[in-house]
Amino acid sequence: MYMQIIIQILLMILLVITAVIDIRKREIPFVLIGLGAILAIISLVYGFARGMVGAEAALALLPGGAMVLISLVTRGEVGLGDGLMLLCVGPVLGLEQTVAGLLISLFISSIFSIGVLALKKGNRKTKLAFIPFLTVGTGVAMLCANFQVI
Repeated sequence: MYMQIIIQILLMILLVITAVIDIRKREIPFVLIGLGAILAIISLVYGFARGMVGAEAALALLPGGAMVLISLVTRGEVGLGDGLMLLCVGPVLGLEQTVAGLLISLFISSIFSIGVLALKKGNRKTKLAFIPFLTVGTGVAMLCANFQVI
């Protein structure tokens, strides 16, 4: 139990660092995605040791996999790094928390986008850094799960 909490804390630290870089540079360094992948692999190994089935692990990769696929289909309109980072979140949080975190992220980013449009600070082609929203959504999903709201 404590190992999973430590992995989740490390994931949140990694997401916060990635969010800051994404805001400043609009890119996600590959080394941070690699660190996220290492956390995901450690979480998978720990999960298998505790009896998690392969199907659960595969399902946890679906949201990130879908986002990577959307990035490839839209030729980068949705950032590939965002999808890869979401792929790292899946094994650490599991399917339910990952989907909840993604939905919260999308909701918050849509509200922010409406604000950008309303204040005329951008137009519909304005690109936003998504990792900060993913960080907040993931954090909220983790807190809700720990307090058994989700």
